[in-house]
Amino acid sequence: MSDIPPAGGCALCGRAKGGRVARAVLIGAVPPLMLKTEANPEGLPREVFDGFRQSLVANRAQF
Repeated sequence: MSDIPPAGGCALCGRAKGGRVARAVLIGAVPPLMLKTEANPEGLPREVFDGFRQSLVANRAQF
């Protein structure tokens, strides 16, 4: 895992015996641009993300 650079944030790794990674946390990771814009015509329409947000608000535990 040491060869994976953090994507726009900070990667914290807890080490286990033998130098293996026990747990890892990404803080402030930068997701790829997925929204359809003039610069990204292949992206998804805003309505898709609005649906994600509505589902999250309606039932966060299930989402």
